[in-house]
Amino acid sequence: MKTVAMADEALDASARHMLESIQRILGTRHDLHREPWIFVFFVLLQFHVGIRMTPITQARTGMFDPLKAMIAIRRGVAMNVDLNDGWDYWPVMGEQVEELRRRYNILPVEVFLPAKQETIAAVT
Repeated sequence: MKTVAMADEALDASARHMLESIQRILGTRHDLHREPWIFVFFVLLQFHVGIRMTPITQARTGMFDPLKAMIAIRRGVAMNVDLNDGWDYWPVMGEQVEELRRRYNILPVEVFLPAKQETIAAVT
């Protein structure tokens, strides 16, 4: 029983350290261009780890799908415009979505799927 208590204390210390780190990170201004992974970190904490990062929604656990996230990140990297860098959507509001996908090089999800998806399904 003492081993379990020690493990709980270590976990509590680890969780406290993690929360302190998060507070330091969120307590300072972060530039998504300099630190683009901060958004992924936020999503992981809020929707996978279960740490409530916003008052708008409850924290959840197990909601992060790494394959979908990596595909989304790769799709964003393949684009030829950075939507987070002062991009103004008003001039293109009247454009067709397919034209904007072509213009901004927004490739279909299928382009980024792993070659052997059944292998990934077998591992998970």
